[in-house]
Amino acid sequence: MTLPTAYDLLAAHYDKHKYKRGAYVGSAPLDAHKRRKTNQRVTVSPLCAEVVCHKTPILRAYPDGRVQLDASSWRTNVTKDTLNSALARIKLPSRIYSHKRFGLSQWHLYSPTHGHYAFYDGMYLNQHGTPRRSLPFKRRCIDTTQSRPFAASAREFRSVFPVLHAGVPDTKDAAAANDTQQLYYQHKLYDSRAVALAITTQPELWPAVVAAYSQLSIHIMWQQRKLPAKDTLNHILTKAKEHMYHTIETLVTHIPA
Repeated sequence: MTLPTAYDLLAAHYDKHKYKRGAYVGSAPLDAHKRRKTNQRVTVSPLCAEVVCHKTPILRAYPDGRVQLDASSWRTNVTKDTLNSALARIKLPSRIYSHKRFGLSQWHLYSPTHGHYAFYDGMYLNQHGTPRRSLPFKRRCIDTTQSRPFAASAREFRSVFPVLHAGVPDTKDAAAANDTQQLYYQHKLYDSRAVALAITTQPELWPAVVAAYSQLSIHIMWQQRKLPAKDTLNHILTKAKEHMYHTIETLVTHIPA
């Protein structure tokens, strides 16, 4: 007995649940119980069957049994949920999930029997729901040729930081928040390189840096309480080192279940 392919399953679903009138004639809802959820649809042609998220085909099933996943660089929860619904529709046990691995949040393809793989656009799956070709996971690394000199140059800022933080009021009125915002935008303190430059070479900007980053958001500072000193310093240094990170490929292509 020959098992139906993913193409056969989507074609049968389309024939049973296709729209017969309206703007979406020529497609069927991915979830037959939610026909109004038209952002997730199934279309079928002699070449392939597609699962469409909004206007983007994210899963293609071919008559020869091949299944291709392609999120077209979209990494949203809606895209991920649609892919998982599509995989369930064609009876593959795999699922897509997002996880921080090697210092970087990245999408994974998980098979209960085979383990974890790096998700990439254009990947083809075999009958077990695992990639026909595995690509390596990525790692987020800091450039030590930049971070080490920065750490040495920032020592003076760190030594006076407690005094600067103590000088920031616990809550700001609208006028004080507006002054801080003007300095923030005037000196481009929203830019990682500008913050690093201010910390290492522009002590006259230190009060503005501390005032701006002592709240979670620059845009509604007058409504927020000041962050603790440790959190504020971490907020500043994280922003200052943001541009020093880069992404490299690891040698890991598969993580066992």
